[in-house]
Amino acid sequence: MFSIFYDLETSDLQRVGQILNFAFVLVDSQFQTQEICASEVRLSPLQLPRAGAILANRVDVIAHQANAKLSEFDAAEMIGDFLVKVSRANGGAPVPLIGYNSAKFDLPYLRTVLIRNGIPPYPRGIVNRDLFQLCRALACKSEQFLTEALGEEKSFRLEAITRRLGLLTGEQLHESFEDVQLTVRLAETLLERYGVDIRSFEPYRVQDLHQRGLVSMLRIPWKHEDGSPGYGMEFPALFLCSDKSGALWVDLDRYKTLLGESADEGALRSAVQWYKLAEHVVLPGDGRDLTSDERALGADAFERFRTVTLQNYFAERSCDIEQHIYRLPFSDFDRLFSAIRHGGSADGLSKDARHLLRRSQLERGSENPAGSLTDDLKQGLRDYAKYRYGGRLRLNDKGETHPTLKDLYNEIEVLQGQGGDPKLLNSLRQFYDNSEIVQLAGAELLS
Repeated sequence: MFSIFYDLETSDLQRVGQILNFAFVLVDSQFQTQEICASEVRLSPLQLPRAGAILANRVDVIAHQANAKLSEFDAAEMIGDFLVKVSRANGGAPVPLIGYNSAKFDLPYLRTVLIRNGIPPYPRGIVNRDLFQLCRALACKSEQFLTEALGEEKSFRLEAITRRLGLLTGEQLHESFEDVQLTVRLAETLLERYGVDIRSFEPYRVQDLHQRGLVSMLRIPWKHEDGSPGYGMEFPALFLCSDKSGALWVDLDRYKTLLGESADEGALRSAVQWYKLAEHVVLPGDGRDLTSDERALGADAFERFRTVTLQNYFAERSCDIEQHIYRLPFSDFDRLFSAIRHGGSADGLSKDARHLLRRSQLERGSENPAGSLTDDLKQGLRDYAKYRYGGRLRLNDKGETHPTLKDLYNEIEVLQGQGGDPKLLNSLRQFYDNSEIVQLAGAELLS
């Protein structure tokens, strides 16, 4: 059995950022390393990294630019080729792709990077696994794990858990290859101590309860109001519908509370919860029988929400496409990838796909030697700078926008005042000052 453990370090927590370094490590059934795919990635002219990310990753951006040999375009091709090669070599058997907190961060980031560089994001035979999810499921079921791995700190951070389990003695380095090695050791330890194998772990374990209108007891991890973790909240839930990616359930405890507060349909609909099969930890309840009141509440909720489906549950997204790459239709993939990789036509592409294509063209064109930018590229970079660093790029559907250029410079000042590494922050400021973004649009953005 072969598996791939991976980690990405990035210029920004937002997916509109880019990968700084990556590591994909192929291991055998005994968790022994067989092959490594790892490199540093040169910052694109479109990117002004966030100061917080630079401090967390301990990256001197000036030195990084001098040492990094790959563009993101080439890095995406290298990663895509590695995943396909491993999958083919495994003879058609599934290959787990394993990270820590990867379902919410590394995986969507990786898919965004692959798509915007013209690489298919769903290699055949690659299945995704997340050790963070496994730890959350263990916290619901294992007192031994709670005591040994979480203890009083109650933190699910990779650094905290591995330190408590004796796998880490110093600080976590936040460098992709070192973090992968730490993740592999954690996977081995969880198998040895608690008998759980990340390679076969499924976070969502209630598919056998998928019967329309059925009321069941579910068990999920949760958080207290102060943000500290809770373990194994159990509640009655009504199943509505599902597809290959997720399922809709009605949280009947929440529904009951909302009924007592308001009869507003919009408010009541918030009791309907979407659980992603590959991301959310959902376990069967521990066996408590449902009460007659809970069954009656389920019947009432079913009548109210019988028309809610996965086709009408989600509101249309209006954020930047790179912030929600999953809304890009599959029908765009082949034509978009051909246009990005081989200069094909943009005819027939959706608005989102054209945005990705234009970004790719700007990114690759602006990596030419200094002074060789065409007037069209210069104007394209100005327009992109004003869009992204002028407060117009929407990060989400709540109205939050990308930090402006002024905000980014201010972040450096604030973090320096808080004792942030002056060498790293001064290097970042110098990178900003010399960037094409600032040279072409700085006067307007900073005025």
